[in-house]
Amino acid sequence: MDINENYKKVIEPIFMVALISILIFLSNVSLLMLATGPILLSIYIFKYGYKGFLLTFVGTFILGLLYMDIKDLIQIVGLIFLMSLCFYLPIRYQKNDKREILTVFILITLVLVASFSYGLVKEGLSLDYLANEMKGIIDESLEYDLPVEYIKLSIGLYPSFFAFFSFIYSLVGIKLIRNYVSIKLDLVDDLKKANELRLEYKDILVLVALAGLSYLSALLFKLDMNYVKLNITGIILVVIAFNGLSAYDYMISKSSIPVSRGFQWFFIIILLEFLLIFFVILGFIDIILDIRKKRSLNE
Repeated sequence: MDINENYKKVIEPIFMVALISILIFLSNVSLLMLATGPILLSIYIFKYGYKGFLLTFVGTFILGLLYMDIKDLIQIVGLIFLMSLCFYLPIRYQKNDKREILTVFILITLVLVASFSYGLVKEGLSLDYLANEMKGIIDESLEYDLPVEYIKLSIGLYPSFFAFFSFIYSLVGIKLIRNYVSIKLDLVDDLKKANELRLEYKDILVLVALAGLSYLSALLFKLDMNYVKLNITGIILVVIAFNGLSAYDYMISKSSIPVSRGFQWFFIIILLEFLLIFFVILGFIDIILDIRKKRSLNE
């Protein structure tokens, strides 16, 4: 028994270092592979603590020197391990499910936006340059003269774009981590009944307060306030839209429609781009009226 335990203590860190290194190496093929890294590392911290986490970090960095430039390695390894802490710390110490999800979402969004912004500065790229490059591509493929200002505005909304996907990523990551940790380690409970979580007035006040801080910070750093206002509005709408999605999932889980829940979600995902406004409206209505509570009372 002791031999097996000692064997695991040696093999598992080596396996984790090799796995994270492979994910980094394959990140040029698919970012989805890279996105699994922070989730796996968060689980690893639950199993082996900060000591195992630091050993994995050092081992991954040393192995990465064999196939990556040191500057790129610092950025990508630092990003993966930082995001793993963005998952681990709220899950470990935040007991309220809704606050936990919002905390992870905010942290991961900030990390992604900061990392992308740093990449732009590092490469000496600006929104004007990217917009002109994109306009050239569009002009070559389409017979339509799209104003460069519209393209620049679209590119400048990348924080809202990251917020949309980080919310999905946060929810999926929390679910996977808590499911594993609850079954294998019995340290935290699994995330159940996520579709019963809803935004309340106090949550909106917190979002407004964070938006105000972001606005003041943007003023301090003399950023273009047009982009700041649009991104703040976009991120708030993303959160409200997911509140609408949660309410919708609750309703279809309770409905008697002879179509499976998974089949309904298949069409929702395909048509999500067109249904986002609907879910934003539904999210607003749920904040005001609490659709789930009214349905439960009716039942």
